[in-house]
Amino acid sequence: MNRSEKLHLLIGTGFYSGYSKFFPGSAGTLAAVPFAVFINLFFPPFLNFLFIFFLTIYSCFLCWDVERILNKKDAKEIVLDEWIGFFISVFTVPVSFKAYFTGFLLFRIFDIWKPFPIRLVDKRGGRGIGVVFDDVIAGIFTLIIMKILF
Repeated sequence: MNRSEKLHLLIGTGFYSGYSKFFPGSAGTLAAVPFAVFINLFFPPFLNFLFIFFLTIYSCFLCWDVERILNKKDAKEIVLDEWIGFFISVFTVPVSFKAYFTGFLLFRIFDIWKPFPIRLVDKRGGRGIGVVFDDVIAGIFTLIIMKILF
């Protein structure tokens, strides 16, 4: 494995949090929490939005490559999509334990349950796009509820 593939694996697996033996998606989301706190505390909303936007586009290509490296379609080890979904879930939400805990729970519920149209995107999306955009939609659903609650 070359350096580029190692870097893609590091990022795509959320600094290897996706290798958790128990609930890798939840472990990956949990690993994203300190990064989300940092982004929301130190980035103004416009830069936060740009960061999430460009990370989402980049992650479609990166997740596709990590699928190739791992030789698995939508590998459970890939959790960068959970990171993006969580970043969206708490976008401009006040930083507090209660808010982030609620955002974590809601996001995981939507990501696991996959109500319409999340399941459709998950099943029909092509390679990296399907991996990422089901979590983007779960994050948007969560953000809507979070804005009502907080």
